[in-house]
Amino acid sequence: MLNHVYRVVFNRSTGCYTAVSEISKSGGKSNNRSGQAGSVGALPSATLGTLLRRSTISVAIAGVLGLTAMSSQAEVCLTENFMPSNSVASSESIACGFLNEALGTRSTAIGYDNTASNIYSSAVGTINISSGEGSSAIGSYNIAKGNVTSAIGSQNNVDGLGSSALGILNHVNNTYSTAVGSSNTVNGQMALGAGHKNVASGRFSSAVGFVNTSAGDYSLAIGSDNSTANERSTAVGSLNVASKLHSSAVGYSNEASGERSSALGHDNTASGNDSSAVGRINIASGNESAALGRMNTASGVASTAVGVANQSSANNTSALGTGNRASGNDSSAMGRANFASGVNSSASGYLNQASGNNSSAVGYSNIASGYTSSALGGYSRATASGATAIGSGSTFALAAVKDAAVKADFTVATTPIETDSQGRRFKADGSGGVIYEFAPTDYEALGIGATASGIRAVALGTNAVADKRDSIALGSKSVTTVNAGIAGYSANGDTSSTWKSTLGAVSVGDTRDADPANWETRQITGLAAGTTDTDAVNIAQLKRLETTGLSHFSSVATALGGGAQLNSMGVFQAPTYRISSADYSNVGAAFTAVDGKLTDLQTQIDTIELTPGPKGDQGDKGETGFQGLAGQNGTDGLNGINGTDGADGAQGPVGPQGSAGQDGTDGLNGTDGAKGDKGDSGISEEAKVELENKIEESKERFVSINTSGTKIEVDYDNEGATGNGSIAVGVNAKSAGQDSIAVGTDSKVTGNQSLSVGVGNIVSGDKSGAIGDPSIIGGDSSYSLGNDNIIGDTSNNVSVIGSNIKVGATAASIVDGNPVFTGVTNASNSVAIGESVNVQATDAVAIGANSSVTHSNAVALGANSQSTADNTVSVGNANTQRRITNVAAGINPNDAVNVSQLNQNRAEAMGYTDRRINDLEGETHSAVAGALAFGALRYPNVPGKVSVGLGGGTWEGETGYALGVGYTTSNGLFSISSAFGGSGSQQGGNVGVSYTFD
Repeated sequence: MLNHVYRVVFNRSTGCYTAVSEISKSGGKSNNRSGQAGSVGALPSATLGTLLRRSTISVAIAGVLGLTAMSSQAEVCLTENFMPSNSVASSESIACGFLNEALGTRSTAIGYDNTASNIYSSAVGTINISSGEGSSAIGSYNIAKGNVTSAIGSQNNVDGLGSSALGILNHVNNTYSTAVGSSNTVNGQMALGAGHKNVASGRFSSAVGFVNTSAGDYSLAIGSDNSTANERSTAVGSLNVASKLHSSAVGYSNEASGERSSALGHDNTASGNDSSAVGRINIASGNESAALGRMNTASGVASTAVGVANQSSANNTSALGTGNRASGNDSSAMGRANFASGVNSSASGYLNQASGNNSSAVGYSNIASGYTSSALGGYSRATASGATAIGSGSTFALAAVKDAAVKADFTVATTPIETDSQGRRFKADGSGGVIYEFAPTDYEALGIGATASGIRAVALGTNAVADKRDSIALGSKSVTTVNAGIAGYSANGDTSSTWKSTLGAVSVGDTRDADPANWETRQITGLAAGTTDTDAVNIAQLKRLETTGLSHFSSVATALGGGAQLNSMGVFQAPTYRISSADYSNVGAAFTAVDGKLTDLQTQIDTIELTPGPKGDQGDKGETGFQGLAGQNGTDGLNGINGTDGADGAQGPVGPQGSAGQDGTDGLNGTDGAKGDKGDSGISEEAKVELENKIEESKERFVSINTSGTKIEVDYDNEGATGNGSIAVGVNAKSAGQDSIAVGTDSKVTGNQSLSVGVGNIVSGDKSGAIGDPSIIGGDSSYSLGNDNIIGDTSNNVSVIGSNIKVGATAASIVDGNPVFTGVTNASNSVAIGESVNVQATDAVAIGANSSVTHSNAVALGANSQSTADNTVSVGNANTQRRITNVAAGINPNDAVNVSQLNQNRAEAMGYTDRRINDLEGETHSAVAGALAFGALRYPNVPGKVSVGLGGGTWEGETGYALGVGYTTSNGLFSISSAFGGSGSQQGGNVGVSYTFD
């Protein structure tokens, strides 16, 4: 029930009317000037006289203004010019102004048409409503609905526990949230909207600035026109959008639409999950991709584009620099305008192209289009599989033999070949089928104008030429002139037993001119003494042979006999042996002759035939002998002219059954003849077995081609080519892998699409190859060029050139026809070039004889070089080191420093140190001069007097001064002094106090 006004009392001392409620009226009447002393306590005149004047709204709040109203009364403040129109619902509430309602316990409504309807609520201003417990609405047209809420300003609406709105036209609709500014909307729990027209609808979200939206929980939008749509997303700046979980867009007009994506800068888009776009106009659309710089695009999974206008469109790719494109999986393009389109390819520098799988192009305007090819330098072209082109204008392409394909009939076609999607070379056979390349040609040409046209030839040096098979031209202008199979020098001219080379010669000069005077030759220096039969011999060995060998020749000649001796010139004269009227000039030939005679004698003994005795009487019919082997059917003979029938002869004994012949015409039956002689015995079982063995031994397998399960054979029972599309050529050659090729005696290939050329090679890895003999290749996509090389079965993408190279394994043996590796390590993606190279780590490179890499991503360059740690380059070992010469001055932080730079830095450091020491020396001299000046001050100790002192000092050319003031008390017990001075730019001062005990 409302507490209505009972009487209005005018207080003359304050100039204010006081309304008294009907609950407070007394039993009697009094005039309107006296009031009710028991209902309204006395007001402090000084306080109320200041606060409550006529024509003002008077506020009477007990405890604040010192009123002593009873607990059963409520206060209503009125203005002088209006009739009471405020309402209070209970005691201790206040309604002050016009049309105000304080309906809650201890509520307050002040101003015009305000309503405070709940306990402890307050409505102050014009047409405000505070309906929540402890709520406050202050200003105009504000609504505070929730408990403990605040709406301050104009037209704010707050409906949530503990929430606040400050400003104009703000709306808060959840608990513990805040809106500050104008036209902000906060719908999220514990959210914040500050500024103008911001919307914070996510829990614990914040929208601060101008027209920002934070819709995700824990999201943040700061600036203007930013939007966050998912949990823990962030948009800061202007026109940014962060729409996915944990995404961030910072700057101007950026969009982060992938989960955990980041877009920072200007007009960047990060749409892939875990992607990043930083800079300007970058796009990171692949998952885990990154685009940094300007106008970069990273669309592949885990791709990276850094710099200006780079594109990494395939998975696990990198494009760094300006205008680079990395479109092959696992490819990289670095520098300017490089293109890496092959799988696992790399293009670095300027205008390079790496289009072949596993190819590399490094330098300027190089092209590596062959499978596993490399082009380095400038304008180099590596178009063949496994090719390497190094140097300005070097070209490594397929030659005519390289392009050839071999059919089953061994004819060679020169039709150019093509490359399929798996990097295999083939050509059309004219009938809709394909014939894969028979024997690849691998060669290396390094140097300007270097030419390597022979199969597996190597040319190193400017204008070097290696045109013979398996030959090597080493050094500038060197030319190979000798093929394989050439016998070595023999002093007596007989080269029948002289060692013949199995590979092309190594040339270090040019001896093609008919005139030896025009030959270009080199000495081979630093050559160690040879140890095995095929090692080169140095001059020191020849000298030792000359001094030690001659002393033994006489005794050797004596032992040989046959007139062997050393003549007066020290030349050995060979012996002469007579055997069966023939002369032989060496022991070997003599023994060969003796052996031949003995062999002939044994043969004659074995073939002696005994003369049979006279024929005996005809015996009875013998038993049927063993059936002989069926012979091959002969061709039908021509029909002869029919003769007259002769008399019937006697029937002969039954002979062994022969093979069935053609049916003839039936003849007349003759009369039985007399019993004939006993036939010879048939072949025995032992002879039959021996004959079968000889027939079996005579079989040789030469070529086998398997086309999808159908064999084309040129032997008797070949089992060589068992894999579909495989080819086996050579004695005991086997190709079990699909589309595999095995060429050479005991060559075995079990890997799919793999190749072996040589004697005794074993290739078990897929897409791998071995050229030389005998090498064992276990890794996939791995190739060996040379002899006695090993690539372990856990090491893939490996390339080796040389002999006795170990990659990913220290040894290998053959068990049941299969390779078994020992000391196995993972050495994938490695390269080894040289003799006796050892690589036992991933991503390693070892170049040089006896070089070794046992650390990941390390490089050993040069003979006997050894790696010492991961990610390092070694050019020596612990005992032998090399200098790296012609090193340009470093520019970037990770460039090498040359000695010139080091000396320059040393000079600069010493100059800086000298300057600092000189400065310090001068400062020290000045300080000493100043100290001497301060020490020269003297004060007359006169009681009750002020003394002034002046001092000066000099030290090592520096001059100091000091000015001081002193005072002694009249009793002479207490003295104080102060001084100021310095030297040059250095100044200082001091203060001193002294006391004399009486």
